Amino acid sequence: VYAFLFLHRQHLELYLKNILQKIKEFKEEGIECSSKGCIPDCLYEKLSNLQDHNLYQLFELMEEALPYVQDLEEDDLNYLRETKKMVKAMHDIDKSGQKFRYATNNNGKLFFNEEQSYELKTMVETITKVHRKLTGIYGGLDDRLESMCAYRDQCME
Repeated sequence: VYAFLFLHRQHLELYLKNILQKIKEFKEEGIECSSKGCIPDCLYEKLSNLQDHNLYQLFELMEEALPYVQDLEEDDLNYLRETKKMVKAMHDIDKSGQKFRYATNNNGKLFFNEEQSYELKTMVETITKVHRKLTGIYGGLDDRLESMCAYRDQCME
């Protein structure tokens, strides 16, 4: 069971990092497509150094960067708030990405004791919902970047 949860958590971490990489590509391609303008250099630096395993910080970075690549409507903001709550709940259970991977932490203390339990069905449902939402965000960004690059290339001909 724990390996299953570890792999799902790692999948979401990598998905968030893929979204952040896709956002970074907008600046690399010189594409400005929101009223906020181009991604600032300080934010680009953050997007270039994704070493952390903290789901919540990765999500917050995505939240910070998204308005530079698309204008967000109220529905988009609600969507992000709902997703953020689910990511926060998963982050609170496993802040480092190690809890479901190893039996003990670096100090040799058990991650789990007999008093802790998690509702597997609820966790899987939450992970699935977050995955669907992140898939929607990534797909939208990918389509937008592709069409903006094609338009730019067509105009340059």
